[in-house]
Amino acid sequence: MFKFGKNDEVNQEDFSTHQLIDELERIYEMNANYGTSGDAYLQGNNEIEIMINKILELKNSQVREQFLLNSDLIEFVTQMDYVKDMVDHIAIQKESMEEVAASSEEMSHAIEEVANHVQTSLNTTREAVSISTNSLETISESFKYINKSFEEMNIAQDKMHNVAENTKEIDAVVNIINEVAERTNLLALNASIEAARSGDAGRGFAVVAKEIKKLAESTKNSANYIKDMVKKLRDEIGVSEQAITEAVHVFSTGKEHLDQAVLSMDKMEVSLDGINSVFESITANVEEQSATTQEVTARLSEINHQTQMLSDICMKTGQGIYTISTMAENLRNTALPYFKDFRGNQRLKPIAAEHLLWKWKAYNAVCGFVKLDEDCLGDHTTCTLGKHLEYTKQSNPRDEMVVKMYEPHKKVHALSKEIIRAVNRGNRSNIASYLRELDEATVELMKGLK
Repeated sequence: MFKFGKNDEVNQEDFSTHQLIDELERIYEMNANYGTSGDAYLQGNNEIEIMINKILELKNSQVREQFLLNSDLIEFVTQMDYVKDMVDHIAIQKESMEEVAASSEEMSHAIEEVANHVQTSLNTTREAVSISTNSLETISESFKYINKSFEEMNIAQDKMHNVAENTKEIDAVVNIINEVAERTNLLALNASIEAARSGDAGRGFAVVAKEIKKLAESTKNSANYIKDMVKKLRDEIGVSEQAITEAVHVFSTGKEHLDQAVLSMDKMEVSLDGINSVFESITANVEEQSATTQEVTARLSEINHQTQMLSDICMKTGQGIYTISTMAENLRNTALPYFKDFRGNQRLKPIAAEHLLWKWKAYNAVCGFVKLDEDCLGDHTTCTLGKHLEYTKQSNPRDEMVVKMYEPHKKVHALSKEIIRAVNRGNRSNIASYLRELDEATVELMKGLK
């Protein structure tokens, strides 16, 4: 009896052991395969099974916590869509700096050309001032000669006037000579009369009287000739004196204009000196401006270089963040099939992360961090949430979850695919509006999931 009862006890223990092993194999198969579902714990209630269940529960809670932390990480990373704003702004800044640098370079060349033109103008102005100064000196010397000629004309006029006055004295002398000739002729006549009265005794005296009469007549004729010549000379001197007077008047008027011209040329000389000074000042200012512009251009070129580097760093940062999100997604996708012990709303976290990743990928495709095929994103009926919403909608179209999330969920799928399609086709005209709509739809979907 004793031996038989002991054998029954041993057989009972063997049966319990085999049953425990079967349960453990079931749990192993359930956790090893993606598609299986069921209770992840042992069904018995002996001490060993209870302890194993505690170990399984501890393991599941630890793994579950890691998975939930992974979902939080994905949610945090996918909310960094402001990286696109950073990339957009740095791209705009980069383009603006390139334009500013190019414009500054052009301005620097333009100012350098202006400086060269101003320097050439300054040299030309200096030559013009030098030539003008020499011309003014030559004209001034000419004015001196003209003034001297004017003075000589006045002297000649005075001398001509004196000659005319002297011809009047010659007339007086000629008149005296004529009077003497008249008297001599009268005396000769009287002598001839007296000689005739004396007869032969006065014949010699008569001859002398006759010769004296001839001499008087000859003297009178010569005096009249001189008088006629002097009159002609006085008339010609009068004409010459009138011409000289008119010339002096013309010269006098011209001298007044010349005096005004001299004053104007003096002012011109001052103005030319002023122009020369102004050009020298302009040249100095332009050279200073040219130096300043070259310095600014050099600094802008350096800023442009730094902006290029910053742009590269921003792109690398964005690419790095996307790579981190990809690694987190790969970790999530690898671990997700094995997580079978979600509790309450915890099962919604993977769903939220899944849809946030679609939006995140659309943003990164726009930024150029990843090349995606639009077919890699399923439509709104193929994901876990989509299947649940479709099933619920058919059974109860007015269900609260269907009302809140069906349309936003559908938009998240459709807009994500549309954005990737537009990026792949190079048509970016509507991407900004698509992204805004995707943001709004995602916010609505996340509200429904929470």
